[in-house]
Amino acid sequence: MIPIKLQAGNYLLWNNLFLPVLRKYKLLGLLTGADMRPSRKIFNAAGCTVDNHAFDLWYDKDQLLMIWIISTFSMDLLSHTVGIEYSRDLWEMLEKCFVGVSRANVHHLRQCLQNLVKGDLSMVSYPQQMKEIVDGLGDAGQPLTDDDLVAYILVGLSEEYDSFVTYIETHWEKVSFDELLGREAALLKRKLRSNSSGPTEPFHAYAATPRSSQHFSHSRGSYNSNF
Repeated sequence: MIPIKLQAGNYLLWNNLFLPVLRKYKLLGLLTGADMRPSRKIFNAAGCTVDNHAFDLWYDKDQLLMIWIISTFSMDLLSHTVGIEYSRDLWEMLEKCFVGVSRANVHHLRQCLQNLVKGDLSMVSYPQQMKEIVDGLGDAGQPLTDDDLVAYILVGLSEEYDSFVTYIETHWEKVSFDELLGREAALLKRKLRSNSSGPTEPFHAYAATPRSSQHFSHSRGSYNSNF
């Protein structure tokens, strides 16, 4: 029911997917303490200590949840379950281990996204590196839209690509990542042809009169998707 395996880098996403399932099956109380653990033993009418049937019922449900949670672990996390008997203890251990790590990872990926520019990267590897960062944010529970990804890619291009950026911004009301890659491939072919035929203004063929209003409302050198 949970489509991903829990790893150190995707705890926030995993948690976000798991919580609705717990609410649906009324199991969240086991993790919050609202569904309190009964005593294992109680006194009967004769004053003798006996097993508490309420505990047995609660324990069966709790162990089922434990199995459910552990079944979503990646192999390297299974050792974290050693010595843990109740699902609430397991849940709190996960929060302690991964909340801080996941937030730090999100912060790191955001910084990478803000700082990555094409520089000496090829027009093939540059957008792919951007895509990997955005995918990492999605895995960490902080997804970005395709529009955000395209905007970050355009912002990171140097002035040499101004004609290309202007073309994308003024001729495309909405462009996907895959469409942008196609345009970049065409741009690269134009550059190779221009280099073989002699010195010309880089990517001049992309400069054209705007046919529609700008879609990407960002300035070169910075972009903020409000995330």
